[in-house]
Amino acid sequence: MLPASADAISPNDIVSLVANQTSERKTLEFKEKLPEGTDKAKKEFLADVCSFANAEGGYIVYGIRERRAADGQPTGIAEAVVSLTDPNPSIACDRLE
Repeated sequence: MLPASADAISPNDIVSLVANQTSERKTLEFKEKLPEGTDKAKKEFLADVCSFANAEGGYIVYGIRERRAADGQPTGIAEAVVSLTDPNPSIACDRLE
């Protein structure tokens, strides 16, 4: 799993989520890409953040693709680390904050 402090998370911790086929849970959510600027994407992002804030806290890990079931639905199991393609990471971080 991930360290208690976000500052202590290393690239190896992220890779181990995939290697161990870690499943999403109340305190862990995987997202393949950063949320877009659409109203729908903003609402989904805020819903995810609010659910963690109202529970035990947790992590939303961007850049993790989930395994898909035969019907195409996500399984919640980490399948691969993928590249985030935002051209300006600093602006993306500011937008999410």
